Amino acid sequence: MVNWLQRPYFDRFEEDRDGYYTFEMKTGGVIGFVRKRMDGSVVEIFDEVEFKLISEDILMFLGHRNSAWVPAGGGYGTIIKAPSIPEGNTDGKWPTQMIENSETTAEEWLIKNFGIAAP
Repeated sequence: MVNWLQRPYFDRFEEDRDGYYTFEMKTGGVIGFVRKRMDGSVVEIFDEVEFKLISEDILMFLGHRNSAWVPAGGGYGTIIKAPSIPEGNTDGKWPTQMIENSETTAEEWLIKNFGIAAP
């Protein structure tokens, strides 16, 4: 059950976080999570992510950052909210299931909720 929201752990230092979050494919099929600023620069949030939980409204992954301390549970839990959930720190409870038990992949969930953007 997901029930607490705040900004991504490694993106908490800038008060004005312009731009948007996206995933970045790296060598070896590793997926990273970044914020692309409006000026074109990129802030790396996690150099590797592992998708864990999914529901109609939520996609959750564990993020890892090279050389950073890893908390109990194996990474920094990060929630992506579907557009059906208001933006900001709106709290609530969203039942989830393990992604390996879902008929929907993380990629399918992202495309369904956000479409495909040109690079």
